[in-house]
Amino acid sequence: GILHGVKLLQSDQGFIQTPKISWLPNHLFTNPLYNQCHLLYYTGITRVAKDILGDIVRNMFLNSGSHLAILHDMKMHALEMTECIQRGDFQRYGKLILKTWQQKKQLDSGTNPPEVQQIINLIKDYALGYKLPGAGGGGYLYIVAKDPEAAVRIKQILNENRVNDRARFVAMALSEDGFVVSRS
Repeated sequence: GILHGVKLLQSDQGFIQTPKISWLPNHLFTNPLYNQCHLLYYTGITRVAKDILGDIVRNMFLNSGSHLAILHDMKMHALEMTECIQRGDFQRYGKLILKTWQQKKQLDSGTNPPEVQQIINLIKDYALGYKLPGAGGGGYLYIVAKDPEAAVRIKQILNENRVNDRARFVAMALSEDGFVVSRS
């Protein structure tokens, strides 16, 4: 988020890092056919991200074969997502977001609390994909609606079935400035 736009960041192993940055086209996020389909929903359900990341890093340092395999798959998945964005394939993009969600759940069993699953159950028929951004502790659910009509339906369903009084949709747009502090 420090740098603007859609990008792929790559780095090598080790403590000294010089990330390689590759900017990607923003068509899937800014085109009027698609921009309404990207929804950000504040669930009001938060967890401590350091606990989530601590578990993942511990399993990585313990050379947990299953965790290392998932992390490798996630690396390959990032390259697959890069190609998808370069090709401008919105349907595949949404399905790859869902794959990201499935990988995160494999990596950390606590990624999908029952309250989040309750929200997903309400909207999954109208979404190509969804995931908790970042480590998943911030309480946001990113949703890729199948089309603009599905996005309207998702908003209607979640506004009528709020899991708590903090839950709400938050405006979202692709940053052209990079890191900017804001409050929602």
